[in-house]
Amino acid sequence: MDAPPLAGSRPAGAPAQVEAAPYDVLIVGAGLSGIGAARHLQRRCPGKRFVLLEGRAAIGGTWDLFRYPGVRSDSDMYTLGYDFRPWGGAKLIADGPEILEYIRRAAQEGGIEAHIRFGHRVRSASWSSALACWRVEALRADGSCAVLHARFLQVCSGYFRYDRGHRPEFAGEADFRGTLVHAQFWPEGLDLAGRRVVVVGSGATAVTLVPALAQQAASVTMLQRSPTYVVTLPAHDPLARLFAALLLRRLLRCAGERDEVLRGVVVDAGAERLRDEAERHVGAVADDERRHVDGLRLAVDRGLRRADLQVHGVTVALRRDRAVLVDDRGAEALEDAA
Repeated sequence: MDAPPLAGSRPAGAPAQVEAAPYDVLIVGAGLSGIGAARHLQRRCPGKRFVLLEGRAAIGGTWDLFRYPGVRSDSDMYTLGYDFRPWGGAKLIADGPEILEYIRRAAQEGGIEAHIRFGHRVRSASWSSALACWRVEALRADGSCAVLHARFLQVCSGYFRYDRGHRPEFAGEADFRGTLVHAQFWPEGLDLAGRRVVVVGSGATAVTLVPALAQQAASVTMLQRSPTYVVTLPAHDPLARLFAALLLRRLLRCAGERDEVLRGVVVDAGAERLRDEAERHVGAVADDERRHVDGLRLAVDRGLRRADLQVHGVTVALRRDRAVLVDDRGAEALEDAA
């Protein structure tokens, strides 16, 4: 469960290496947003001098950091992607490795890599009215400190810490005999074959993680506090694929925006209807194929390889006989899972 160490801490008394000449733009982060910002800057302000500071040793940000099974986007790639490089993949909701490769190619095509300083973790930024620029201090991976100046500072660092994810303490954790894993720091080569797995949470990470784990583990239990609504949508959009084939970029982006608007309408106006549809779907399954756990319902069609998890309107695709869902009232029953 240990998180990766910070890039380094500045040794006491160590002199800072100051770059006096200011950049026009300093971008923090070389993930999806940072690479996009740099490419837009190139196109619209080709004469500007810029630099990207990246605390890690690779391009991609979140999409390079997250390696848990099933990692993927939670928005369609036609709207999440760049307008200067429309998404050309087959899936609307893309897998993590596909998104990472997409970011890398966008950086390579624009020659952005030459402007990136890896292993530079920004620790402070202060504005100087006298100099009319920002003073940015960054720690290098070797523990030394770099100070840069820029007339414009654009922070594309995301909204959570890469070095330490949210990690609540659980009562009786020391007595747990199994393996504790944080999705943000998934161990490479973790073998779950024959294991019983509990996933704490039911957000976007869990929704993508559980089906992938169900293909490996003997059983998977999702432990949730609050139920959510999930809409099952096609992985491919034929109309968008046609626009992509015809290189109609504007229409391609409009297709993505159309999907986003329609999703919003469905969620805002149809939450109750989704629940009713879920109940009807569960009702179509034979009584002896249902399981009830603390009021939450799992409907399994044993004639298929997949099942539909129906919980207060939630639909999550799971592999049959491999997954159940309980709420926090059933937590104690999971203490022996390993």
